[in-house]
Amino acid sequence: MPLPAGTRIGGYEVQSALGAGGMGEVYRARDAKLGRDVAIKILPAAFTNDLERLARFEREARMLASLNHPHIGAIYGVEDSSGHPALVLELVEGDTLADRLRQGPMPVPEALIFARQIADALDAAHERGIVHRDLKPANIKITPEGVVKVLDFGLAKALDPDPESAAARDMAQSPTVTVGGTKDGVILGTAAYMSPEQARGKPVDKRTDIWAFGCVLFEMLTGRRAFAGETTSDAIAAILEGTPEWRALPPATPHGVRHLLQRCLDKDPKRRLRDIADAQADLEGRAGPPAETLRMRPSPILWPVSAVALVASVALATWIMTGTRGGSARPQWAAEPATFSIDIAATPGGPAALPAPGVAVSRDGRFVAWVASVGEGRPTIWTYAVSTGERRQLSGTDGAAHPFWSPDARSIGFSAQGALRVIDVASGSIRSIVELPEVSQGATWGPQNIIVFSARYALYQIPASGGTPTVVAELDRSRQENSLRYPRLLPDGRHFLYVARSGRAQQSGAYLGSLDAKPIRLMATTSHVEYAAPGYLLYANEGALVARSFDPETFRVGAEPFTVANAVGANAGGMNGHFGVSENGVLAYFRDSIAAKAVLRWFDRAGRPLDAVTQAAEYFNFRIAPDGARVAVDQATEGVVGRAVWVLNPGGAAPTRVTFGDSDDWQPFWSPDGQKVAFMTYRNGVSDIFVKTLTGAAPEEALLVSDEQKVPGDWSSDGTHVAYWSERVDTLGDIWVAPLEGARQPIPIARTKFNERRPRFSPDGHFVAYETEEAGVSEVYVQPFPPTGGKWQVSVGGGGEVSWRGDGRELFYVDPNGMLVAIPVRLSSNGLSTGAPVRLFSVGRRGAGGVGASRYDVARDGSRFLVRTVVDAQPQPITVVLNWPARLKP
Repeated sequence: MPLPAGTRIGGYEVQSALGAGGMGEVYRARDAKLGRDVAIKILPAAFTNDLERLARFEREARMLASLNHPHIGAIYGVEDSSGHPALVLELVEGDTLADRLRQGPMPVPEALIFARQIADALDAAHERGIVHRDLKPANIKITPEGVVKVLDFGLAKALDPDPESAAARDMAQSPTVTVGGTKDGVILGTAAYMSPEQARGKPVDKRTDIWAFGCVLFEMLTGRRAFAGETTSDAIAAILEGTPEWRALPPATPHGVRHLLQRCLDKDPKRRLRDIADAQADLEGRAGPPAETLRMRPSPILWPVSAVALVASVALATWIMTGTRGGSARPQWAAEPATFSIDIAATPGGPAALPAPGVAVSRDGRFVAWVASVGEGRPTIWTYAVSTGERRQLSGTDGAAHPFWSPDARSIGFSAQGALRVIDVASGSIRSIVELPEVSQGATWGPQNIIVFSARYALYQIPASGGTPTVVAELDRSRQENSLRYPRLLPDGRHFLYVARSGRAQQSGAYLGSLDAKPIRLMATTSHVEYAAPGYLLYANEGALVARSFDPETFRVGAEPFTVANAVGANAGGMNGHFGVSENGVLAYFRDSIAAKAVLRWFDRAGRPLDAVTQAAEYFNFRIAPDGARVAVDQATEGVVGRAVWVLNPGGAAPTRVTFGDSDDWQPFWSPDGQKVAFMTYRNGVSDIFVKTLTGAAPEEALLVSDEQKVPGDWSSDGTHVAYWSERVDTLGDIWVAPLEGARQPIPIARTKFNERRPRFSPDGHFVAYETEEAGVSEVYVQPFPPTGGKWQVSVGGGGEVSWRGDGRELFYVDPNGMLVAIPVRLSSNGLSTGAPVRLFSVGRRGAGGVGASRYDVARDGSRFLVRTVVDAQPQPITVVLNWPARLKP
């Protein structure tokens, strides 16, 4: 009998039924402690009275729970439902691949994107010795963001009877086997996707999954099953004796993919593809050209920026823009696109840091702008003229972010030093438009000289000449939104595109805003979106740049995405695709991700490197544990939205994943006893602070929850208070301390009109150090706790990221040039006194290889420092495509 809403299963409350099948009944349920929805699968009655099988199943489920992969539906745990085992699973929204294939075959580029994700999932499981054994379209979900999730991983094996029994093994591997062998049992496997050895009841291994993968890929490309039959017997006969209809593959199928399918679907497992990881070369097009030219294949022309290339590009660009005036004429498309690259690394002096991810293309397509650093300098704006190849660095734009062009391409707007600014490109003169909080995320300049910009939790409009900004879009708290980003005005000058970032990735999306009407949600995405004639929206998705048709009059978005370019960088967590586009066919993008990987390495006080404690990965913020041996770190995983918190263990032991939310979990810090890790999370929309106990199975708990953005700073040594800084709508960053007992009423420490951040308690808990811009630049201050009104400035000439030595006799901070500075301090009931500062060694400039990432932490005795050291940080070139819409022509 179906479970009614409100039924409790362990710590979960059933909300509604999701479906039922041979593997059991599935329900949507609410995890009240963590505030998330899950799927609960009630397994069949055959388990109820077989305690040995139940114990074996729970062991298998625990092993499956170790599969933490972006393309595998997670298993959270096992519960009991009135004597029946119940699996607690990740709730994956979206349609199954089977639902999608009912509409017919997929375009080749889309099918290959999904196939790569499925192969990644299989590879991760096979590395752990786990075989799916029931891979089929119905067990593959496609989220609204286009992310593949393989479900029910390993459950076929988990449902087996005793694998040591020969009779049981034969039964489990039979295509018609049921749990318990009764009519109420569960069929293990689906005939149409079974390998020949599985259909014959022989032992199976990962090559069975490879066969099923071939069946699924064939069906995605053709819209028909590789081995079809009206009955199960017919399907098995086709598997054992038949051959796929290879002529059904679309002509655009690459030769490498055809070869891959033949290797996956070889009936002899000894000749079959042995490792799914070997499929990636064929799926990514590295193993040979397509059988026929792909309809949307990137142009094979790759021109270096040389004299010959420039002559050609000038001629083509001139042809494209013939008849335009101010970029407003309808473009004339050439027969073929042309591609060349801008080598960022060729800049005189050599950029010492990666460029910022944004690329801005002028409306008329004549110029490209980006932000990058040169040598040890701060990031500045650079421009490139498409027709001449002239490259310029714009003086006075130090610290710039998010450049955007004026409609006439004579000026560039940008945010820097707490203001929205505009530079006249010809003269170099700069003026401020409006003061901005530091968290601004992009702006756009329309044909009526209106600028729409992001500031904190809203979008505002303001005349380009300056004035008072007015709100044009605000957060939708019902979707747990926490920021509005990257507005882009449409040609009519009244409507604009933007993206809203939610604490839950599936709620993030693109919107159509208006200067005088309410926004309209267009689609789910984790990339910013840009409009380009003759009627497309461009955005990044799963490593590719895709286009969807868009009517700028009716605002209707086409259902089918088309691939424009592969290997296009993006930051899904930041909702920033690393591309820009003009209105007349000029596209620019960074290939692949430009986020740098890093290692965490120990250095002594002289800056001599000691041991590295990690392999290279996308680490951001980190803290050393009180025991000095472990490190809490937030880490991004390629292709996954958001970050997760991990603990790095000593002695080369495997790291431990701490958080498993579907949101950003970051900024970790330790409890004073080292038994808990607290962290910042967006899972409720605004950033809250949660805590996880590292021992036992206790779930995450909310530590500080409110309607304001909160960034954690430190935990007092006696465990009674947590320091953090908040970002409210009406103020910049303010320092607060929250008691963890009693009424928990936060205590203001530094609340001014200036920006205060990164508080750290002194070891005795009687002082708080933090950084503030009260003096015009960021400086380190210290004041008593509880506050008495007094404070002391510790740094001179700029400083931030303050830390204490374990005995409280030394402070450390980073100066504006990235030098780590040590300063002796003496704490007493009368206050604080300091000695002469000592410059130790460079820990890198702020933002090098990761904006906002930690640069260091200090051991308790102050003798060594853990430093985030960027590796493989060579800047990617910018790829420029002239007349990109020609790639969409049939």
